[in-house]
Parts: sequence; structure tokens; C-alpha cells
Amino acid sequence: MMKKLLSRKTAILFSTLLLGAALGSHAARADEKTTPLGDKMKIISKSVKQLKNQITDPTQQQSSIALVQTAESAAKDARGLVPAKAASVPDADRPKFISDFQAQIDVLIKQFDTINAALAAGKYDDAQKAFNDLANIKRDGHKQFIKPQD
Repeated sequence: MMKKLLSRKTAILFSTLLLGAALGSHAARADEKTTPLGDKMKIISKSVKQLKNQITDPTQQQSSIALVQTAESAAKDARGLVPAKAASVPDADRPKFISDFQAQIDVLIKQFDTINAALAAGKYDDAQKAFNDLANIKRDGHKQFIKPQD
């Protein structure tokens, strides 16, 4: 019985160590690939995630507006940056790639404007509908402008 208990504790300890090592190496790889554009996208993502839980709550109107403004500001900053994938695009195609990226960011900024206007007017259903479209904008942008993971 004691031997079985020690074996179980050893297995748990070993599993915990392996998990910790795996998470640590993943975090290290993520830090290595951090880019200014990625940092802006993290700000947008964090704001959008928080907004998702409160966008239709009238008592959270000012907080929701602040979150949209934070996300929009990060998107405007991101517009001036270049995706890492641009380095793998042929030189002749790179200006169009960057122009397309900026156009996609403009779509995102316009969507944030739409959400902000709806929230400011107290039209929470309209804000929710516009918010729901963010998922499509994200999917389209990531599909086109994010370099596949190695």
C-alpha cells in the first residue's frame, strides 16, 4: 500500500514537472516571436474578450466604450506596422500585401467606430450585432496576414 502511494505521488510529481517544462518552453517560444504588431493585436484581443461579457449591459456602457476606444487605438497603431508574413512575400507583391493589410485594419477600425456609436446611443442590440461581425473580420485578416506557425 505504501509503495503504491509513493508510486502515485512520484507519477504526479513527474507529470507536474513535465507540464511545467512544456509550459515554460511554450512561453519562451511565444516571447521570442513577440512583435510590435502582435502586441497591438493582444491589446485588441484583451479588450474584445472583456467587451464580449458586457456589451449589452447598460450599467457597463462607459466601460464598454472605453474598451472599444482602447481596441480602436491599438488598431490604428497596428495599421502603421507590417505583418511578419510580409517578409515571405515576393518583393514585387509586398506593397500590395501591405496595402491590403492596411485596408483590412481600416475595416476593423470602422467596425469599432460602429460599435462605439451604437453604445454611445444606447443601442445595445445594434452594438452586439456589430460586435458579432468582429469574428469574421478577425478570421479573414488572420487567414490572409498571419504567417503559419513553424
